[in-house]
Amino acid sequence: MQYEAKNVGGVPTSQPETSPWRSISANNAKSECTSLGTGYDLISNYEWMTIALNIESNPQNWTSGVVGNGCLRRGNNGLNDACGYDGANPEYGTSRNLKARSRLLNGSVIWDFAGNVAELTDWTAGGSYDEAPANCDGAWTEVYWKTCSGISNDTFRPENPAGVSGYNSDKGLGRMAVNTYSTGGVIRRGGSYTGTVNSGAFSIQINQTTSWSNSEVGFRCVYRP
Repeated sequence: MQYEAKNVGGVPTSQPETSPWRSISANNAKSECTSLGTGYDLISNYEWMTIALNIESNPQNWTSGVVGNGCLRRGNNGLNDACGYDGANPEYGTSRNLKARSRLLNGSVIWDFAGNVAELTDWTAGGSYDEAPANCDGAWTEVYWKTCSGISNDTFRPENPAGVSGYNSDKGLGRMAVNTYSTGGVIRRGGSYTGTVNSGAFSIQINQTTSWSNSEVGFRCVYRP
C-alpha cells in the first residue's frame, strides 16, 4: 500500500500513521524525496497521470462498479456524497473511510490519491519546476473539457474510456485551475480536504512559486529503478 509522505524522524515515509507532511515548499519536497537515495524523487506529472488513468479504468474505483457510471471515489474532500466525505483535516491511520482507497489494475492499493491533501508534483521526471506550463490562464474549470495552448491534453485530462456524456466533476474527476506566470509554477494534484468538487484523481492546479507552502498541500515520493 502507498500513502502520502509522512514525516518520520525527518524522513519522508509512506505509512498510515501520523499526519501527512504538509506546509513544505516544492523545492524542499523534492529535496526530501531525493535524500532517500539513488532512484528516489518527487512524483512527476507523467507518473501521476499513469496512476490516475489506471485508477479511472478500474471498475472497482467507481461507485457503480462500472467504468464511467456513477462517480470515481475521491475520498476526504469536504463533501459528503457517493464519491467522497467530509473527514478530519487531514485524515490518517489504519481505520479509514474506504472512499479514500483506490485500487490499481495490478491489485496494488493507493490511499488519498484524490483528496485529503493536495500533492506537489514535478512536471517532468527528474526535471525542474521551471519546465511546468504557465501559459493557460483560468479559474477552476472542468478538467475533461479544458484546452490549454501549448499543453498537451494527455498531460492532464482523463481518457473517458467508456465514452460517457457529462464527463465532469460530477463524476469525481476533479477540476483544473492555472494562473499565468512567466515560467512554470508549482503543480498540485489530487485536491485537498476542502476541495469539494475541485478534488479528484485528475485535479490539477498550477500557480504560486517554488518557495510557497500551504497546510493543505503535501507530497508523494516515487522510486525509479
